[in-house]
Amino acid sequence: MARILPCALLLLAPAVALASGDAHGGAVTIPWTSLFWHAFNLLLLLGVIFWLARRPVSDALRNRSATVRRDIESAQSERAAARVELEELEEKLADFELQVERLRKEMAEQAQHEREDILERAERESIAVRASAERAIRDEAQRARRQLQADAVALAVQLAEGILAAQVSEADQQALARELLDAVDQDHSSTQGT
Repeated sequence: MARILPCALLLLAPAVALASGDAHGGAVTIPWTSLFWHAFNLLLLLGVIFWLARRPVSDALRNRSATVRRDIESAQSERAAARVELEELEEKLADFELQVERLRKEMAEQAQHEREDILERAERESIAVRASAERAIRDEAQRARRQLQADAVALAVQLAEGILAAQVSEADQQALARELLDAVDQDHSSTQGT
């Protein structure tokens, strides 16, 4: 009702202005009957509009109010859910930091174990290489001894040949060759007979 009165006064203002410009000798008269019928028509029009629009407007306002209420409730529930999710994420973050620290410790321990394993393996390999080198040295020394013995024997044979060549005559050589051939024939005969 408080809104209707200013609107009605606003609609009546042109009538007052029209009345002030009347040609009756400057006397201002208000056309009350015409003003009454205009006001009556206005009130009747507003009443019909109110009567026809009250239900849809009321329903629209009620729906809007319910929608706003649902939106507020939804926002509150979403806010509560966001708080719960934030708390869970903060817990996970704190837990994550603990897990990172635990993983760092585990990695440091694993690195220490691997270092110790590598050192042990290097020590074993060092011992194996040392043993292999000692075997190689021993084998090479034996081979060198055998080679020296073979060279000594070859030298002794050469010296003996030189001495024999100087001391043994042609007849002695033929006699030795016959003896050797006879010994070989005997060996050959005894092996065929058996």
